[in-house]
Amino acid sequence: MAAGKRRLANFELLRMLAMLMVVTMHFLSHTGSLPEAGNGLTERTVASILIEAFCIVAVNVYVFISGYFLSESGFSLKRLIRLICQVLFYTLLIPVVLAAAGVLDPAQVNIYYIWQSLFPVESGHYWFVTAYVIMYLFSPVLNAAVKGMGKKQLQITLVCLFLFFSLGKSLSILMFASDKFGYDFGWFVFLYLTAAYVRKYGIPCLNKKHIGIAVYISSCAAVAVITIITLLICGKTGSLEYYVSVPFHYNFVFCLTGALGLFMAFSG
Repeated sequence: MAAGKRRLANFELLRMLAMLMVVTMHFLSHTGSLPEAGNGLTERTVASILIEAFCIVAVNVYVFISGYFLSESGFSLKRLIRLICQVLFYTLLIPVVLAAAGVLDPAQVNIYYIWQSLFPVESGHYWFVTAYVIMYLFSPVLNAAVKGMGKKQLQITLVCLFLFFSLGKSLSILMFASDKFGYDFGWFVFLYLTAAYVRKYGIPCLNKKHIGIAVYISSCAAVAVITIITLLICGKTGSLEYYVSVPFHYNFVFCLTGALGLFMAFSG
């Protein structure tokens, strides 16, 4: 029992770290600290890129944690309703508070705004909630698939999904029409199945904590270096304007490997 509690504490610590990373990324975004394509680099923007690069794994890590536990638990309608009620609390309360504080013009709270607030999942009011809820609705099907498939079948499925969602877009300097940058339930399904695979079979080459940490650090460093290089090229030639943002997409290959390395380091 003591070992189980320690293991659970590790995941809770990782969850808190992921939430801190999310807050950090929002801070960098809303303060305008991150550079834009075509703009020159400064010490501030380089520092922001480095911080963002080491935090960009947060969403993938959070979905890994969810998939790791949900893959062995049954679907709970009560849990789903509780999540939606929590989201409704914020979508309906925040506009009222902002309007009362004078931050939001009451005229903006029209029928369309209210309708989106009443149906936050369907409207994509919070993209993460939309993707997560759909993933959760599919969890019984995904769990049945994992239990019914052999190890090799699951590996082939994961490789195919990885090629479609991650590797192709990571190498392309042009945007694919089907690419949602990892902000969709399709990418969450891939992360869910990956976590389920880790729980069922493990990844021997990442079992040691120091290896997981090394993968995390090297992957995030690669994200920062690629971003800086493409920004420099874009600033001088005007090309690669789209690719400047690609390393910070959740389905970018090094964002995936960084999240997997950090997750494995904490799960060991």
